[in-house]
Amino acid sequence: MSEWRRRALEILPEHGRMIADAWSPMALWIALRHAFSDAAAACRIEEARRILAYCRDCLTASSGDVRTAAVCGFIEHLVDNPAVRYVLPGLVTAGDIAAWRPLMRYHADAELIDRLERDCRLQRKRR
Repeated sequence: MSEWRRRALEILPEHGRMIADAWSPMALWIALRHAFSDAAAACRIEEARRILAYCRDCLTASSGDVRTAAVCGFIEHLVDNPAVRYVLPGLVTAGDIAAWRPLMRYHADAELIDRLERDCRLQRKRR
């Protein structure tokens, strides 16, 4: 079993069927992006956190295909969905947004990312 699939099953066991059906890391990340949006919209925050944990894991993978899939299939699209944008400040830090800014800029304008980074800072101050 590939490392990316094994790690996905460890972190996201509830998505076992999706993971088994994915023919590549990119196919999995496209499916996980939709699962993340669904989890965000339904306030299933722990599921969303685990998907983000798997994303972070993929960003440090030795495989360039796995890293690229996490970036292009997921991070680039994080600000596409209003429901996702609404919950992101509770899931990521302003530092995450700053680090991912060049990746998200492919699909989002700077103002939207600035707003998200500001909202993340405000969320952390409230805690």
